[in-house]
Amino acid sequence: MKQIILFTVSLLIAISTQAVETEKEFILILNSTLANGTWDKDFNKELQDHCHKRSNLYLDSYTLSFPSADTEKDSKEQCARILQKYASNRPKAVVIIGAMGWHITSHLFETTWKDIPVILCHPLATLPNSLQSILAYEAPDSLHITTIKELQKHYNITFLEQKLYIKETLRLMRALQPEMKNIAFISDSLYMSHMVFSKVEKTVRQHYPDLKLIWLSQRELDLEQLLDTVSSYDKSTGLLYFSWHKPQQMPSHSFLTDNIGKTLTGFANSPLFTLKDLHPQDGYFGGGYYVSASDYATDCMRIIDEIREGKPASDIPPDAGQSTPENYFNYLDLQWFNISPQLCPDQIHLYNEPVSFYEKYWKNILGLILIPLVIFVMRHYFYRIGKKHKNMNKRIINSLDVAVYLVDKHGIVEQILNTPAEENYVQSIKKGEHMEIRQIITDDEEFRKNMEAIEQVLKTKKNLHIKTQIKNMQGESLYVSVHIAYYDKNHVLGFVRNISDIENERIRNERSNFFLKSLLDNLPIATIVKDINDRGKYLVWNKKAAEMVNTDASHIIGKREEDFIGKERTDFLVEAEREVIENGKPKSFIKRFTNRDGQTKILSIHKALVCFPKGNERWLVSSSLDITELEMQRKQIELMNRHYMFVMQAIGLISWTWDLRKDEITCNRSYFTPKTHAATGTVIEKGDDYYSQIIPEHRERIRQAFDNLKNGTPSPFNEEYQIIYEGDDVPSWAETFAIVSERDRNGKPLVLVGATRLIDERKKLDQELLHAKERAEEANRLKSAFLANMSHEIRTPLNAIVGFSALLADTHPNEESKEYVHIIESNNQLLLQLINDILDISKIESGTLEFVYGDMDVNGSFNEIESATRLKLDLGPNVEIRFLPALDECMLYTEKNRVLQVINNYISNAIKYTSSGYIHFGYYPPKEDKIRFFVRDTGSGIPKEKQQQIFGRFIKLDNFKQGTGLGLSICSMIAEKMDGHVGVSSEVGKGSEFWFEIPCQPVLPPQQEVEEQKKSN
Repeated sequence: MKQIILFTVSLLIAISTQAVETEKEFILILNSTLANGTWDKDFNKELQDHCHKRSNLYLDSYTLSFPSADTEKDSKEQCARILQKYASNRPKAVVIIGAMGWHITSHLFETTWKDIPVILCHPLATLPNSLQSILAYEAPDSLHITTIKELQKHYNITFLEQKLYIKETLRLMRALQPEMKNIAFISDSLYMSHMVFSKVEKTVRQHYPDLKLIWLSQRELDLEQLLDTVSSYDKSTGLLYFSWHKPQQMPSHSFLTDNIGKTLTGFANSPLFTLKDLHPQDGYFGGGYYVSASDYATDCMRIIDEIREGKPASDIPPDAGQSTPENYFNYLDLQWFNISPQLCPDQIHLYNEPVSFYEKYWKNILGLILIPLVIFVMRHYFYRIGKKHKNMNKRIINSLDVAVYLVDKHGIVEQILNTPAEENYVQSIKKGEHMEIRQIITDDEEFRKNMEAIEQVLKTKKNLHIKTQIKNMQGESLYVSVHIAYYDKNHVLGFVRNISDIENERIRNERSNFFLKSLLDNLPIATIVKDINDRGKYLVWNKKAAEMVNTDASHIIGKREEDFIGKERTDFLVEAEREVIENGKPKSFIKRFTNRDGQTKILSIHKALVCFPKGNERWLVSSSLDITELEMQRKQIELMNRHYMFVMQAIGLISWTWDLRKDEITCNRSYFTPKTHAATGTVIEKGDDYYSQIIPEHRERIRQAFDNLKNGTPSPFNEEYQIIYEGDDVPSWAETFAIVSERDRNGKPLVLVGATRLIDERKKLDQELLHAKERAEEANRLKSAFLANMSHEIRTPLNAIVGFSALLADTHPNEESKEYVHIIESNNQLLLQLINDILDISKIESGTLEFVYGDMDVNGSFNEIESATRLKLDLGPNVEIRFLPALDECMLYTEKNRVLQVINNYISNAIKYTSSGYIHFGYYPPKEDKIRFFVRDTGSGIPKEKQQQIFGRFIKLDNFKQGTGLGLSICSMIAEKMDGHVGVSSEVGKGSEFWFEIPCQPVLPPQQEVEEQKKSN
């Protein structure tokens, strides 16, 4: 009956719990990285507590990451992750902390979550209208400001202001630091910090004009400089902390930045005041005048309750909260910075204020009274129980042949409980005296091992067995086996046995085995030992043998050959081993072997029989030397010699060796074809005889080159010259290569080796090629000049046609005539662009295109391109064009017209293939004296296999698009003329980025230019 009732109750609880869970609503908090600090953690916790008090409501929190360079793409990705996470359970309401969180996720509340109410928690009654304004390191102007009322026209949103009480906080600072003359405002340089600083500045100017305001901004100071500055201030400077955001690219000091309160407090000489609740009870911030995180969470919960009752968030007016702000401060900071508590205002909350002695210790006093009474009762009980077993335990211990010690948790031997027969390792302990095990265990590592074992036994109450080394009464080193048993919470029993003889023998055997194994493993020859008496079981398989068969030795030792190799592969080896075993004579042979991975080896194998003279034990020892590489080298040398002979024969190469000690040159002219009667075969001659055959205009140059080689000059010898071999009547062109092949102990060359080949045919071809090249270049110049002249002549009448076409539109105002004239004008523009492109290419090839270098304001010029493109071209409502500057100012010394020509060509190309999205252009910060310009679009993209061809002439991916196919080719040629290059990265369906990179020569400001000139002088 009890089991049935229990089962029924459990079932009802489970059903009710499930019903509650399915009916539960949840509130989602979206935190941003910028807001993810002490305040929002406390706010989340307090709001969580409020939700717990409502049985059908719970809270979930999601942290948004700091946006990357591409804010639009990053925001969409974060929204997609949020939708995926909460796809099956939509929130009842969303609480967003900070303006950045709103701009990252606003896309959600325009589409999928449009009906979900939003509560925006923000310190100001206004917020910037873009994420870029928040991330900007300059304060935006009023044109970038949006009010909550404006947002409520389009979104289901309300606002809970986290109001900043600057005047009241400054009053508290002045009260606690009467000597204060300056205020240091500590913050980063993001939008919010700019806005708050302006409010602080206004408040100081109106109410505290005698105070000097200093802004310690992250834009001007890094963390180290901030800490140095703060540490230099005394109490005459009050510290008002607002925020210190850690940028993404900040690998160093990330811990210090994440714990900025701890870091600043360690360097400051006065307390850190704050404008919001940063949990001063932790002891890192002093405090200020504000609404606590707990009270702010209560205000937020009040708005959530209104929304849960059915009221739309957009109908709830922006609210500053109903909670009352108060003064909060940390009492520990008063003590730390030597501030008198009497300076505190009457109404102030002091955290960590000390309590009275009785309030703090009344539980301890009661415990001190009860504990002795409990101990007395328990001791009396256990004394009576333990006395019965004491005598029996003592008799058992005395009968053991091992020493038994009583050891406490600190390693103190309090007592030896018996005296075994073998006493040479037992340390006697007089009654009332103690001995530390440190006295008998002198090795630090052994002592640590014993103490860890004692600690483990006391902790687990399980026995443990260890071996250790001690010093006996005579100071000799002994090995003992120690069995440690639990005795009570502070003591163990150590049962100690002398195992020195056994351990010493084991160590000797271990050393012998180690020496033998190391010796065998370090042999460069594979060594294997079989036990003949145990059917050929492997006893030794050294490291080289394991490498040869690509198998670990542990998989072979203890096994027989048939256990891992098929019999059909071992017939030859079995026969060879049988002969060695029967005859007792060693045998050597060469064998080709294939291992388990299919690799073929050539082995030189030696097998011998080893017999133990006092018994019947026999072992077969096999050694194998891998000669695969030697055999391959031999064959490769033979093949190289054949190739060498073929090459010498094919090109008529003359190889030679010059013995400098004898001044004797030995030439191999076997493949030399003389012009008339020069000698062939092997020819030996002196150095002077060789020089005399070189024609006079080359002779001294070749002699000097050989002298440099003989004197140790490292430059390679490779010379061309004319020579008349002895017996010939006609000179030959020869090319000679030479190196030093042998030197004496001092590095002086002794022997030169080299080769000479006749290059008459090549010289003849070189001349012919030179003449052909000159003729081709002349023809190309004439062609380019012709094209340039023709293009110019065609463009002159074409301009007249363009002009009069425009006049036709005015003289024939009817719609049909306008349409015809529009077609004529469009085709005139295309024809004019074609002529201009051909003219530019002709000028570039003929070298007549002007490149005039001067100073260029890149930002100004690119802004003009952006404005002109918007006015000139109809981009449509779905395409945005924007210039993205990488620097606040960018002045270069370059060819401005050509840079703008390339950018305009890129933009024109992007417009043709972009029907929606954006066209962005700009430049990357200069790097390594180069600057890269780019035009990025969301057009149709270019297949990877065609990206290398796109800069060729007349290349068009879409023949139906207007254009000549010359624009990108002109961009490439201009970049080359400016010592740069072009490129493209693209993905089909997603867009392209065209870029060109040229050398960067920045224009220095006048003052800096003067300083640079002074340095150079």
